[in-house]
Amino acid sequence: MVPDHPDALHLLGGIAHQTGRNDLALALMAKAIAINPTNPHYFNQLGFVLQAEARLDEALDSYRRALELDSALVVAHENLGKVLLAQGKMEEASESMARAVKFAPLSAHLHYNLAVALAAQGRRDDAIASYRTALSLKPDYAEAHNNLGIELEHQAKHEQSVACYHSALAARPDYPEAWNNLGNALNQLGKHDAALACFRNALELDDRAEFRASFVKLARKVDRFPGDAAFLHLVARAITQPWARPADLAGLSARLLRSAPDLREYLDCAVEAWPARPSRQSLLGSSGLATLAGNDMLRAVLENMQVFGLDLERFLTLVRHALLEEALENGECDPAEEGVLAFCCALARQCFINDFIFAATPDELVRATALRASVVEALESGREIPPRTIAAVASYFPLGSLPSAATLLYQPWPTPVTALLAQQIEEPLAEQRYREALPRLTSIAGDTSRRVMAQYEENPYPKWVKVPPNVRGEGDPQILPLVEWSPDLARKGSAFDILVAGCGTGRESIELARTFPGARVLAIDLSLASLAYAHRKAVELGVANLEHAQADIMKLGTVGRTFDIISSVGVLHHLADPIAGWRLLLTLLRPGGLMLVGLYSEQGRQDVVAARKLIAERGYGSSATDIRKCREELTSSEAYIALASRTDFYGISECRDLLFHAEEHRFTLPAVKEMIAALGVEFMDFVVDPVVAASYRRRFPESTSMDDLDGWNDFESEFPTTFSSMYIFWVRKPEPSPPRR
Repeated sequence: MVPDHPDALHLLGGIAHQTGRNDLALALMAKAIAINPTNPHYFNQLGFVLQAEARLDEALDSYRRALELDSALVVAHENLGKVLLAQGKMEEASESMARAVKFAPLSAHLHYNLAVALAAQGRRDDAIASYRTALSLKPDYAEAHNNLGIELEHQAKHEQSVACYHSALAARPDYPEAWNNLGNALNQLGKHDAALACFRNALELDDRAEFRASFVKLARKVDRFPGDAAFLHLVARAITQPWARPADLAGLSARLLRSAPDLREYLDCAVEAWPARPSRQSLLGSSGLATLAGNDMLRAVLENMQVFGLDLERFLTLVRHALLEEALENGECDPAEEGVLAFCCALARQCFINDFIFAATPDELVRATALRASVVEALESGREIPPRTIAAVASYFPLGSLPSAATLLYQPWPTPVTALLAQQIEEPLAEQRYREALPRLTSIAGDTSRRVMAQYEENPYPKWVKVPPNVRGEGDPQILPLVEWSPDLARKGSAFDILVAGCGTGRESIELARTFPGARVLAIDLSLASLAYAHRKAVELGVANLEHAQADIMKLGTVGRTFDIISSVGVLHHLADPIAGWRLLLTLLRPGGLMLVGLYSEQGRQDVVAARKLIAERGYGSSATDIRKCREELTSSEAYIALASRTDFYGISECRDLLFHAEEHRFTLPAVKEMIAALGVEFMDFVVDPVVAASYRRRFPESTSMDDLDGWNDFESEFPTTFSSMYIFWVRKPEPSPPRR
């Protein structure tokens, strides 16, 4: 026996690594090298274990030592290239991979690795050539077919890339990345049905966030849908988990609910009966309530977003009335009807999300008020309250408005009722506590600021329930291509100082903080109610790099802080002097910093302008009662029906922001261009849907960039609803000029 034989020690080290004992592996390999420091394989294997331990610099040294001993050791060249690639040293990585290929020119996987390194370096033509060489050596190399497709896709060779993905899948049918990439390529070719099927296949194989995002982006835009239950289940999951902002799926979910055979007849009945209030039997028949209770997507919509569409709203308004009548007659719920109770609670949660926007007749309100009084009496006397009664009352009034409402939290309830009580009692109580502790950075001065603050104190905006874990990625234009626009920011990684000037209820600021976990995000707003909502959601989601504070934009110059990125979307147009507010924010933006701006479009809001004129003529106020009455008048006339296509039409807070705002300014693109010039900033790009961007390029093929405001003005003149939400765009603050010598 030879207890210190170096080959034996080396092999034992390999076994230790395979069993997950890397500390022992490193010790054994180091001992083998100490005995025989001339064996290049020992150094290569040591580097491999160091690489597995993420000790990359040490791994590099070990691989280089192996190559000093044997310059033709192919595996060491390959491993060295992989580490260099992981460190972002693209040119060195490709050189190392090329040396490996030189010594083993018939190895398909070495040509593949070289192609990967070349692609990372941006040498796409060379990468394509290397992938093709790998495939000539190994025609069924699925990964090479897939990656070749990706490179061809970068060159807009969509038909060729589709062929590559098909080849990858012929070699490996259970290849989820290839299914997803094939879907993206087919989508580019306008073959949406086939693309959607590919994304579904990818999700069946691997339920990862990338594939979910692909599915959602396409599903929300297509007009024809698969009718199978599995597709509906995917959409319900996309809403509840969520895979995107639930509100972004409002149109998709509405179209799917309308097309559902088991709901269509009920919707038609409701539209025909409106505004009468038919009985439950007349509206739903004997099995209709069970049908509603069994529709997972309907429940997902009710609990997570405002219902979109007049027909759906009116149907649910009539269902609410029918359930009120039933609760008044018999509040008990058969234990076998657990699904029905869950639906009733989901409907109540919808009413809370939309601020009880559903219309109610005078008699209906009287009866709902009577049921509410019976619940108050039961609370005072300690009598048991039927769960269905709780749900019925919560569909008309927030439960937090009941005297002694908090006592409901300490009683045993079925799970759907517990969730309803959390929404309407527990969460508002938490917001009240957070409100008291929020810092006040500035005073609120000026009549306009005070009127706007009062609006959002009464109606925090927007009402949202969930956001996905990370809705944005590095390539998302609403985040910003840092390397291209601002190398100085890119060098900071994600350690930015970010200001969200006018954060409302916090959806955007939370998304930014989660996208850039190394950033320090300050989110300010006039409204403490909105800030309390935002802070509650940030606490629920565990977002620690986000600070909320009350402040007036026009007084932010006193806070003594500057920022790398400022976002102010949908805010400046509510100031008394928008350009003065914009100018002040730019004083807080560091040189080379970026600002995201959102301003209302004059052309894009013509339907809103007409409605605001009618509101002024009729003398409608901004109370919930007047908003409901005004909506009924607007939707009874074809002249205003376009408003029903806006998602903000379907909640009291949202509708008030849309049509009844205390202060609103609108702009044209020539005016925006003048302001940008006057402020001395550089326009970078619009944030628009890719479909809109593609339409612009087709309309102006001679345009070499997307930053021509004159071209966009012509485009908007032809397509006035392009910016119906608002103009959203990035500007950059220039660096100071170097001093003259």
